[in-house]
Amino acid sequence: MRIEYTFAFILILLSVGSFVAVRKGWINSKTIEYLANIITIVSAIFSIFLILFPLLSQSPSGDPRINVVNNLELPVTVTIEGESRGRINAHQEKTYFINSFPATVEWSAIPPKTSLGTNMGERFAGTINNVNNNATINIDNLIKDQMYFFPQITNKTDVSCRVSFDSGLAVINQSKITINAHTVVDLGYYKLNKDSTIYFHCEGSDLPIVIKWQANPNILRIFGDLEGEIESPSGILHLVIDD
Repeated sequence: MRIEYTFAFILILLSVGSFVAVRKGWINSKTIEYLANIITIVSAIFSIFLILFPLLSQSPSGDPRINVVNNLELPVTVTIEGESRGRINAHQEKTYFINSFPATVEWSAIPPKTSLGTNMGERFAGTINNVNNNATINIDNLIKDQMYFFPQITNKTDVSCRVSFDSGLAVINQSKITINAHTVVDLGYYKLNKDSTIYFHCEGSDLPIVIKWQANPNILRIFGDLEGEIESPSGILHLVIDD
């Protein structure tokens, strides 16, 4: 038996004994009777406190817990020990109560979609094994040694543009993604490789790109340029198409 329950039991007996003594007239002195009444009330209150406090102070059901922080520009779904635990919105965090640890936590970014309903970007997901009690998991744009970036395109021109990404192995055709004039579009997450480039095809222009990030607007962005401009921990990359 927990020690607080033992004290509570003793106090209950004391309060009951004092109550009975007063009611039976075993205590003749008014002063002692008054003190006995006080002891009865205080003992009863304190015994109730000792019983309820351990129950109220217990951690919520499902303890231990894991805190997951989503630093990405997109919401993520979370799975713990194979059980879906819902989603966390971009730049938000959530605490999950679990049955045991260490645990395996999986997450997957929910990609933006084109007007036709197809996903934009590459699949972006991760798995964290052996997560201990009260651990905090930070989801960011780095999975092991692989960096991902999240291009956010601002089109300041008066024409629509199409965007393509070159991963260094093959061009990822994004011709169905149209960035309308004077709009801002999020294009999902992509792996950053040493040969990564981004270029645009805009209406009325023969150039493969009309984006100004340095003195010569006709040069394609290369890995070194991109890496230095990607903001951690979200991986966002702000790009502007300008006249």
